Amino acid sequence: MRRKLLLLAFFSIFYSWSQTTNTFTNNGSFVVAAGLTSLTAECWGAGGSGGGNDTSTSAGGGGGGGYSKATITITPNTTINYLVGAGATGTTASGIAGGASTFSTVSANGGGAGTSGTGGAAGIGGAAGTGTTFSGGKGSNGSLVLGLLFSGGAGGGAGTASNGNDAAGVAGGVAVTGAGAGGNGATLAGAGGNGATPGGGGGGGLVLLGIGNNKGGNGGNGQIKITYTCPTYSITGATAANACATDGNSIITVTGNAANLPVGTYTVTYNRSIPAITGLTATMTVSTAGTGTFTAVGLTTVGSSNITITTIASGTCSSTISATNVATVTISGASAGGTVAGGTTICSGLTSASLSLSGQTGTVTKWQFSVTPFAVWTDIASTAGLTSYTSGVLTQTTQFRAVVQNGPCSVANSTFTTVTVNPLPAAPIIGTITLPTCAVPTGTVALSGLPSGGVLTMNPGAIVKPYSGTTASVTGLSANTYTFIVSNGSCTSVSSANAVVPGIVTNTYTTSWSNGTPTADQNIIFAGNFTSAGAGTGDITACSCTINSGVNVSIQSFDTLTLTNALTNNGGTITFQNSSSLLQTTNAVNVGNIVYKRTASNVRLADFVYWSTPVNPQKLVDVSPLTLFDKYFGFDGTNWVGTNANLSMVIGKGYIIRGPQTYSTTVGADYTASFIGVPNNGNVSAETVQTGNLYLVGNPYPSALKAETFLGANTFLDGTLYFWTHNTAVVFGPGYQYNSGDYASYNLSGGVGTAPAPSGSIPGNNNNTPSGRIAAGQSFFATANGPGTIAFTNAMRIGGNNNNQFFKQDNSAKATDAEAHRIWLNMTNEEGAFKQLLVAYIDGATNDFENRYDGKSFDGNPYLDFYSVNNENNYVIQGRSLPFTDTDLVQLGYRSTIAGDFTIAIDHAEGGLNNRAIYLEDKVANVVHDLQASNYTFFTGTGTFADRFVLRYNNSTLGVIDNELINQDLTVSVSNKIITINAAENENLSTVFIYDLSGKLIYKETNISDNILRINNLKASNQVLFIKVISDTNEVKTKKIIY
Repeated sequence: MRRKLLLLAFFSIFYSWSQTTNTFTNNGSFVVAAGLTSLTAECWGAGGSGGGNDTSTSAGGGGGGGYSKATITITPNTTINYLVGAGATGTTASGIAGGASTFSTVSANGGGAGTSGTGGAAGIGGAAGTGTTFSGGKGSNGSLVLGLLFSGGAGGGAGTASNGNDAAGVAGGVAVTGAGAGGNGATLAGAGGNGATPGGGGGGGLVLLGIGNNKGGNGGNGQIKITYTCPTYSITGATAANACATDGNSIITVTGNAANLPVGTYTVTYNRSIPAITGLTATMTVSTAGTGTFTAVGLTTVGSSNITITTIASGTCSSTISATNVATVTISGASAGGTVAGGTTICSGLTSASLSLSGQTGTVTKWQFSVTPFAVWTDIASTAGLTSYTSGVLTQTTQFRAVVQNGPCSVANSTFTTVTVNPLPAAPIIGTITLPTCAVPTGTVALSGLPSGGVLTMNPGAIVKPYSGTTASVTGLSANTYTFIVSNGSCTSVSSANAVVPGIVTNTYTTSWSNGTPTADQNIIFAGNFTSAGAGTGDITACSCTINSGVNVSIQSFDTLTLTNALTNNGGTITFQNSSSLLQTTNAVNVGNIVYKRTASNVRLADFVYWSTPVNPQKLVDVSPLTLFDKYFGFDGTNWVGTNANLSMVIGKGYIIRGPQTYSTTVGADYTASFIGVPNNGNVSAETVQTGNLYLVGNPYPSALKAETFLGANTFLDGTLYFWTHNTAVVFGPGYQYNSGDYASYNLSGGVGTAPAPSGSIPGNNNNTPSGRIAAGQSFFATANGPGTIAFTNAMRIGGNNNNQFFKQDNSAKATDAEAHRIWLNMTNEEGAFKQLLVAYIDGATNDFENRYDGKSFDGNPYLDFYSVNNENNYVIQGRSLPFTDTDLVQLGYRSTIAGDFTIAIDHAEGGLNNRAIYLEDKVANVVHDLQASNYTFFTGTGTFADRFVLRYNNSTLGVIDNELINQDLTVSVSNKIITINAAENENLSTVFIYDLSGKLIYKETNISDNILRINNLKASNQVLFIKVISDTNEVKTKKIIY
């Protein structure tokens, strides 16, 4: 019979005390626990199998496995692969050696194989397996005893304390401590016995009488046993990372000291409170001794959950944890991004409005922005934790969103909001800068490149100026540097380039001018003494003038200082010499005094000079301090009124002051008055006048006054002004007797003088004709033809060579640029009687009375009056209408208290009368005399002769033939008050005008278209008439008739 031996392999762990023993019966691996550095390894080799037979022979038994034991050093956290020798399997042939067992460096060999018997010979027993400590027992050979066959027994395995026992014949080796017994050999036909584990050899098989094929016994398996002491693991604390309910994981950090929590990989057993569960495991890695982490899972309930660590194991070592073993996990719900609001439309270069986040779950980790095409989002620095955000400067449309994270949960993006950015208008382009001038003291800046119809803002000044179109001009700019921005209604540009508006240039005189010759657009400062060139060559024109302290300035005679604005004297001296001018064109307020000097010529003790003040204040006595106290007078409209010399002169009012008491009564001498005060300027209101009264008016300015402008502004005054010349010597006793004929006259037609003086007066008198330029310091008479208040303005002022006629003006000076043709006639005798008249053909005058052009004779000369006659008025000045015709006749009259020879002569003429024939018709002598050829002398008795003379411009006499006049083939006849007009041959009459001597049109007939015209019952008294005829060929012819 055959018997099979069953070899059992097993693995066991045995804990004794604090020592651990592991027994391995199969190949495997051993994980070295963290902190485990040594162990004791025991290895048993496997038993060899016994020989088998298929013939009638006996076989030998297998040998027992060896035993090795050693304590070795191992590396924690490594894996040791080990081999457990397999017991050899018996066959019907020779046996197989047992396998070796190996653990790291410790190894034990298996027992040898028993052989089969051959050729009737018995098989041989297997050799003993060897070990470093003990060897196994040997197998027995097969035997023949008393004719009987017996197979050999197997050797026993090596033990822990001794070698294995050898087989004894058919009996296997008896087991020793810690080892397996060898299998018995077969004594009857059958298989050998199996060896025991660990390491017992298999017995030999036996075949008798040809019965069966019998195998040898199986060798017992080898074995490995390791023994070691596990470390004790412990912790000092545990913490948990927050978890997100969506994934339910939390990193648990375990801490301990390095000795009790060495580097290695552990299995942690823990309990979870919510959701509740026990016995969960996780792998914990300790990379640095003393600190390990593992992941707790299943934390899906929002709130908090406790993780309680119960066991920590590494490899086969394990420690129970019961203290400081709880970590609390905060579990957050999923992140929600929420909604961002606040996107608006803004202009490029501005920031957004405040963008606000709402409806989020979690904390803002950052804000992001995106620009077109809005595919990429860029983080915005330093925005963590902000639930509102204001952008920086934006130049393009931008989207914004917040990134939100709740605890450890994945981030969530909010909705985005859009800030629409509109482009800015282009900055205004600076164009022409119009610089300030004195007349216009502000600048203008022209701007272009503007959006159509926007609004400009200026800096500095913050002036807002709407405009239309794409250009604009900003006016009224004081000196400064300006920039401009423009708004198109929604956005405002960046600032323009600088526009520099400079100030008025300051030109300072020390020893020379700092900025060249002064101009009207410069403010001048006298910082050093200065004297102008004089004689009209030293004129200065400036915007304003300042005289510094201690500086002396002298404006010489005939020079003009022209200022647009004020004169300011800060403690210096500025003197205007006789006939110089201070001319100002605006109503600026002057500061500080000037000295204005005015010289009156040929003054005698008893002469009165007509003064007015160009400065304020000015006392009468300071004009002529050496005049007797009772020789200062004003005029009240009807009479002279004595005036207190210590009173200040009224601006715009005239005064008369007698010559200094130290002057001669017969020999004239110049007298210079000094006016010291603030120079008058701007609008001046003088006396209020009553109709019919005569008023003494004074030039209020330190410059000449234009008489025609003065008269034009004061229409309630008669047009003729009267100027005292003090030409005639005073008659002493009884009292002082003054000649009222010493008044020169002026109106818009021109002026007439009073010189030469009568016989007996002192030579050198004032023989000038008033020019219409009233000198500074001069007063004059004017008659009121209605009520009003006399007014002066700067528009009446004039500078240059116009301020020297305190009766020293050049006779050729003209008061007006209007068309004018003038002739002055003098009537004189050898004893010095003198009277002058003026006839002027001037634009604006008519042949009727015009108070601006016709001046009635003052008739103040006791000896002689000479005048022209019109409309029963006696005129010293008569204005007549234009156009001038050489057929005009002017009636002349005179009054004389002296019988004798007188002479009529041309004084001078202007315009068209300067170089043409001038005739005087003497109706008494029946003579027409050419005054251009020679003066006309005649005898007269005393009396008034209003119609003796006619001023005429041709020498034709009024020869009357049948009361018909013939001229240029034009025939005009008068008969029985019927005027008959016959045109020249081959012409027709077109238009006829008839004028009286005054130039008034009294008849007009148009569209005649005939060569003859008869006029019946013309409404005109007996008089001379002028007939003007226009033919159908536009030829103009004139006739004079007596009607």
